[in-house]
Formats: sequence, C-alpha cells, structure tokens
Amino acid sequence: LVGQSTCRLAPAGTFVNTSNATAAQACPAGTWSSDAATSCTPCSPGRFQPLPSQTSCQPASAGSFVSEEAATKETACRAGSFSSTGQSECTPCSPPTFNDLVGQSTCRLAPAGTFVNTSNATAAQACPAGTWSSDAATSCTPCSPGRFQPLPSQTSCQPASAGSFVSEEAATKETACRAGSFSSTGQSECTPCSPPTFNDLVGQSTC
Repeated sequence: LVGQSTCRLAPAGTFVNTSNATAAQACPAGTWSSDAATSCTPCSPGRFQPLPSQTSCQPASAGSFVSEEAATKETACRAGSFSSTGQSECTPCSPPTFNDLVGQSTCRLAPAGTFVNTSNATAAQACPAGTWSSDAATSCTPCSPGRFQPLPSQTSCQPASAGSFVSEEAATKETACRAGSFSSTGQSECTPCSPPTFNDLVGQSTC
C-alpha cells in the first residue's frame, strides 16, 4: 500500500529478499519459512512439501522415504524393505523377514514351513521335502533318522511307520523292513527276529 509509516514483515510461508519490495513472495513447494524470512528453507531429507506458501514440511509416511532436500513428494519403499515415519531411506528386511509388497512399515516373519536367509527378501522360500521349519526360520531343519517328510513347506517330519525304517537325515521316504526283521514306529533301523521267532514277509512290526 502507498502512504505507510512502517513496512510489514513477510508472513510465514513467504519471503522478501529485495529492497523496495511491494509484496512477499510465496515459498515454492519443497520449502518453507517462518515469519520475517529473507529466504525459504528447503525440506530436509526425510521430509517433503507438495504445496507452496507453507510453514513446515511433512515427514515421509511410514513405508515411504525422501532421500533429497527440497522434495515435493515421497517415494514408497520397494518390496524387500520397510521404513518408519520421517526416513530418508528404507531399511532392508533382514533374515528371517521379508516383504512381498511395496510401501510397508514392517517386514513379515517367514511362516512355518519356509525360511529366509538373505537381506532384501521379497518372498520366503519353501523348505524342501526331507526338511521342516517353525516360524521365523533362517534355514530348514533336516528330518532326523527315524523320521521323513515327502512334501515341501512342512512344519514337522513324520515318524517311520511300524514295519519300516529311515536310516538317514533329510529322508523323503521310508523303507520297509526286510523279511526276518521288524520295527516299531519311528525307528532308524530294523531289529532282527531272534530265536525262536521269524518273519517271512517284509514290512512287519513283530516277528
């Protein structure tokens, strides 16, 4: 205005950096200012501002990040990573966790029957036949002698049936006892029939 006895201070969200100014200039998107500013302050990494004439910047949302100064938008974290609020970068999921989706604020634990043994994982891997796992595994556990598992992605192993045996670790099948021997459930070897008993059939639980 003309005919003034004082000059006005630039209000928050604007700045004045020249003499004889007739108006305050709006701070552009990606910046902010408080009252009486001669320049605008860029949003710091981890924060952004999509609008002009603002008095503060917004923190990056959980599941997103802002890596540069003066940002006008945030970016979603990639699959295999996560972030909390106000971050300048995303954190890789570490074993035994993974993320199969973008823009996540936490990583998921590997469910039972699977495992995760690398960082930045986007999926849990199935335990192969002959092995098993519980929740949050970084590796699968081989079935012990006397037990087997014919299927992948399992949470336990099966005991060898009576009349059969499993002699090795990580077995995917059981083997019938030969004639002349027997076994009870969950055995790693068959027991020979002792006098005066015999077995003329395979896969027997008694002599």
